[in-house]
Amino acid sequence: MENYTGSSDLILDPGVINPGTTNLSSLTEARKKLSTDLLQLTDDSFLPPGMTREALIEQMESLNQITRVDEQPIYANDHFVYSDDYNASVNDMHIEGNVENESAEGESVDGGPVEGKTDPGLQGDDLVHVYVRFYPGNGTDSADSYVEMVTGRDEENHLMAAWVRVDSFEQLASLESVQCVRTVMPPVIRTGMYTTEGDAILNCDEVRALHGLTGEGIRIGIISNGVDNLADAVASGDLPANVTVLSNSEGGDEGTAMLEIVHGIAPGAELYFHDSGNNVIAFNNAVDALAGAGCDIICDDIGWIFEPFFEDGVVASHVRGVVESNDTLYVSAAGNDTLTHYQGEFAPVGTNLHDFSGGTGETEWLYGFIPPGGSIIVVFQWNDEWGKSDNDYDLYLGDMVSGRIISWSTDIQDGNDLPIEA
Repeated sequence: MENYTGSSDLILDPGVINPGTTNLSSLTEARKKLSTDLLQLTDDSFLPPGMTREALIEQMESLNQITRVDEQPIYANDHFVYSDDYNASVNDMHIEGNVENESAEGESVDGGPVEGKTDPGLQGDDLVHVYVRFYPGNGTDSADSYVEMVTGRDEENHLMAAWVRVDSFEQLASLESVQCVRTVMPPVIRTGMYTTEGDAILNCDEVRALHGLTGEGIRIGIISNGVDNLADAVASGDLPANVTVLSNSEGGDEGTAMLEIVHGIAPGAELYFHDSGNNVIAFNNAVDALAGAGCDIICDDIGWIFEPFFEDGVVASHVRGVVESNDTLYVSAAGNDTLTHYQGEFAPVGTNLHDFSGGTGETEWLYGFIPPGGSIIVVFQWNDEWGKSDNDYDLYLGDMVSGRIISWSTDIQDGNDLPIEA
């Protein structure tokens, strides 16, 4: 992102902004608990002018947030695997062969139901992956009858991750035990721009030569997206044959790369791997699994951009507890976000919009370039206590050429909500 030196005013008159996003009285109590994208899925009137529901669905499909009933998904390891090209071996399942299109029954890895339907188009029984946050004192099982598949539970933090039918959003949100329902945002993998030789940069070769330290007797656990080509790395000699893989259901090879770097630095250490999962509850389970396997050091390159910026959230609090109770060293990639990050005090101007120049008058907007066919994820947070925000900010994305709003996030914050728009 950068400050653009040109001039372009966003059109934010009442005729452009959806009335339902500006008037609290127009929303039912249940709808106030739903994130903006969930409202947009169920009601076209919440979409920005010019945006279609089909475009929203395409965005959500690219993030694995929605699964369509006509694709006959089979649930396995927190994911829906589709029958049109299915020949897989997932962890201990060892499923091989094609799944028959007419099959809509069976069991998932954890014994849960398999969903498979054939209705075309966006249907009420299409499924969306969501977080359900509960008020303290309520168990996550209070919502079980309103979800199709639970992918994670965290009773301590009053949180559930689950696949929910589109036509069940409002029923779920109407429960008195439910505080809010938000779409699950998959993790960001903190990959770098360049391939680095960590051993030489850190002078580890000199340490090994001088002190004979190789990492022998130390167990190191890695959390990333996957180790799909682990066998190739072993065959080439870049990794030892005794890497312990506890779970590899996400797919990818950033985990393989991280293991290679660690092995180059500490060739005597025992290496363990667990994938990150696709929600924060699954990630915390990965941390627990590696700690339970006796790992002295755990390292991840995962970023959860919907976790709190101004306080410890579900992930940070859990990691802190694991570190303190197991005497574990935990290392997490911070990410190179300087050029994609903005922080400042709220400076209202004109129609109560934020002035990104901080009152200097240089430019009131924050600009980013999106190439043709590209996409952008914008997350806005402020420093209210998580789950107790009563400052109702909104987030708008506009086209600097036409000045028209092309996307928005207008969740309600009225005293018991999350200080986030995305």
